[in-house]
Amino acid sequence: MQPTNVNVSALFGNKVQFRIPLFQRHYVWDMEDQWQPLWEDIEEKSNQRLLQQQRDKFSHFTGAIVIQQKPTNVDEVPKYEIIDGQQRLTTFQIILCALRDISKSLEYDDIADEVDGYVLNKGMLSKDYEDEHYKLIPTDFDRFSLKEIVESATDDKLVEKKGRIRSAFEYFSHKIEKYTHSDRKKLLSLFHSVLNDFGLVQILIDSDDEPEMIFESLNGRGKSLLQFDLLRNNLFLRTRISEQDRDLLYRDFWSHFETDYWEKKVKLGRRRIIISELFFQHFLMAKLSTDSVAPFFKVYQRQYRKNLQKDQGSAYELGELCRYSKIYKEITECDPGSPIGEPMKFYKLFDITSLHPFVLYLENEIELQEYESRYVYRALEAYTIRRMLCTTQGHKNFNKFFSEVIRRLKRDGFSTENLIQALKEQASNTTKWPNDYDVKTALHGHWSEINVNRNVIRYILYRIELYKRSGNRFIEKVELPFKQFTLEHILPEKWKPNWLLSTPDGELKYEDLFSGEYKENTPLWYLIPSNEGLKKETYLEAVEIAQERDGLKQSIGNLTVLTGSLNSSLSNSSYEDKRESLFSNSTLILSKEIYKNISWDVKEIRNREDEIYSVFCEIWPDAQWFAENII
Repeated sequence: MQPTNVNVSALFGNKVQFRIPLFQRHYVWDMEDQWQPLWEDIEEKSNQRLLQQQRDKFSHFTGAIVIQQKPTNVDEVPKYEIIDGQQRLTTFQIILCALRDISKSLEYDDIADEVDGYVLNKGMLSKDYEDEHYKLIPTDFDRFSLKEIVESATDDKLVEKKGRIRSAFEYFSHKIEKYTHSDRKKLLSLFHSVLNDFGLVQILIDSDDEPEMIFESLNGRGKSLLQFDLLRNNLFLRTRISEQDRDLLYRDFWSHFETDYWEKKVKLGRRRIIISELFFQHFLMAKLSTDSVAPFFKVYQRQYRKNLQKDQGSAYELGELCRYSKIYKEITECDPGSPIGEPMKFYKLFDITSLHPFVLYLENEIELQEYESRYVYRALEAYTIRRMLCTTQGHKNFNKFFSEVIRRLKRDGFSTENLIQALKEQASNTTKWPNDYDVKTALHGHWSEINVNRNVIRYILYRIELYKRSGNRFIEKVELPFKQFTLEHILPEKWKPNWLLSTPDGELKYEDLFSGEYKENTPLWYLIPSNEGLKKETYLEAVEIAQERDGLKQSIGNLTVLTGSLNSSLSNSSYEDKRESLFSNSTLILSKEIYKNISWDVKEIRNREDEIYSVFCEIWPDAQWFAENII
């Protein structure tokens, strides 16, 4: 490999052709993430030239390109296949085309001709080779669009609409026109900035190198350069202090980041992310009150730093990152010695990281009293678990919603009353605080219809067990880890073979209520409760009880938690057969309460559902309760 520092002038100044292989992505850069930041850099460099400020040779590093030379005849231009970096090269070609066309429209033909030399290979020795005069040949998807721009196609009938090349050309054309205002001097300054002020590392690989291996090593192998690494390098390179003082800053504010903790990967939705990157994201969200913070380093530079005071330099930035990171570690590790360690266990259990930016804001920007802290975190947990139980959205979009809450609290000032009001007034399905009626409906069994995670129900019963134990001074205080609990049905989901029904003729199995002819002609009779096909009219009440049982199978009143798995052979047994084995030796209060019932049917399930609902509302009240009990 032959790495070389180059600029746009060196890339396109000679007769050359770069070819993007067909298997590469087509042009995908967009305005928000690439065009606008690049234009801002170009504009800044042009202004420096106009002000005749001192510039380094490659004052702005733009990235790397990897190319491999292709065999050519002596009368052809040298050709290179682009292995990596096609997005950058395509963008610079688009910018040069826009500069040329604007210069031509202003009748600055000398500038236009000079720019044209960086877009087209002129004065070719041979005309026998197709497309020899183009500096860049993109993929088939973008080929027609780029050719139109390079050839200055103005006929609307010729304009290719697919892809983003035409949109990029229009964007940069607009920016150039707005910036230059037909000023020749500005056009020249802009042109020379594009050519000379943007440095790239060109990696020329030999014919015996393996381009796919090099591509992987640059883009995915080994320890990749993280956004957080870019931040670190930038912070310390910007410090205009002695080496000794810089080392002191490192020891005081950054050395704690160089530990295994910040290298761990954590779950974020369906993907995993290094925790230092996640912290960087959450830091920006808390500081900027927005969920749109990607790419992190550029947002940090262009938004966060832009809002700092002139005297808030690298030392201040490092101090803020350090201060936030200590709280972040307490949040994610649920440190029992930390005031926020205990309330954060709930969120860690369900991998809810989307509330972390809001907690960072509370803990770093608001001086909460201890009693206020307890109130706030209880309210946040009540809001979250009610949403997880009662809505299909759960904690989705928490990033966006709590960013809006931060903005509102910054605007109106923080108080517990303002926070509760912000949560209480939500009405949409994606943000509302479910009321007690919603909770009662969900606990009755609606949770299973909307596909609530069974772990939410398991956790609710687990917390109710802890709540009951905390109020009983005679119960031994022992550690009960949530992970050892299992969720069990008391009335089995497949109850019909073993759970009898009372009839005037005594207790019968469900199948004995129907005639043989009905069962023979109705294949689904066993699965679908029906009033048809009964042997006797007097069995109707038993069928109605069966229907109620089916409707209450998923009721919270019919569910419990155990500290060990139930023997699978007992799962569908009758209540009498499994009662002793299931509950008698358990130390759980929930188990002992169920054991007190000699029988288990619709009445017992409904009574227990009502009791659990009441306890749920004591642990996790609704918004109105918090509004009436403002701290």
